[in-house]
Amino acid sequence: MSEKNRKNKNENRKEIIDLTSYLSPDIVNSDPNGSYTGVPSETFYDDELVEPVQDADDL
Repeated sequence: MSEKNRKNKNENRKEIIDLTSYLSPDIVNSDPNGSYTGVPSETFYDDELVEPVQDADDL
């Protein structure tokens, strides 16, 4: 990928807004994979960016 294409791709990205401060630990504990809240427990407790995963109880 050329430097110009890489620069354009980065400019088109939206800013990520951190809303984890609005979640209580009880909610995160009941949704460890983050499919309902959008915040997996690794992201909430360890500040690791992890993508939410749908689990069996969400079906």
